[in-house]
Amino acid sequence: MALVVAALSTTLQAQASPDSIQRRNDCRLAEQVLLHGQSQTKHTWALRVFPSCEDAAGHISVTLLNRMGADAQFDSAFISAASSRIDPLVARRAAELASDASRSEAVRVNSLRLLYAQAEPESPLSYSELTRPLTLITEDSSATRVTRRLPAPSEFVIDRGPTYGPGLDAVLADQLAGMMNTVRESENTPPAVRTAATRVAEVLRTRARQLRVCPSGTPAQTCVERLQAGT
Repeated sequence: MALVVAALSTTLQAQASPDSIQRRNDCRLAEQVLLHGQSQTKHTWALRVFPSCEDAAGHISVTLLNRMGADAQFDSAFISAASSRIDPLVARRAAELASDASRSEAVRVNSLRLLYAQAEPESPLSYSELTRPLTLITEDSSATRVTRRLPAPSEFVIDRGPTYGPGLDAVLADQLAGMMNTVRESENTPPAVRTAATRVAEVLRTRARQLRVCPSGTPAQTCVERLQAGT
């Protein structure tokens, strides 16, 4: 009897649920659509599906990042979709592309958009928002220039949790912020890229500070308690 029960248990464990089978099929089709040009009419559907595909999403994102520049409309749609996944592999590649002076300004800024979303997954920025000047400059009647800093990201944001993906850690966030500082400080960096890199560096530093207190996966209430205690 024990052998029968054990065999039955093993059989049940081996059986995949209909939902998991459907998910795998959807992910396989999304990859074919996005990477191999099959069923181009399904692009919108595939972009919606792929970020939740744990086995393939990172590979899909990196491949599409490397292909950016040929279709601005698709690039923008891809960045918007990929922003819902927080993945170290994707973050590193986005930072590398943003740092590559041989890439076009559009490719570098779109890479920075995705990198920004790695730190602020629920607050992704559009191209124009990320490249908007960090200061507003006005002149009063006496021609005295007044510079006002635009609002910075919140000092600490309780971990809202990325929609998908393994998340970042504090060490990587600091490393990426350092890469963006290098981009910002290069005299050959175009103004739009410099502005975007500055904002991304700032939000990554903020995220790194938060992650040191509340690593990914820490319950929100625990984060609140730690922040209140000043730890």
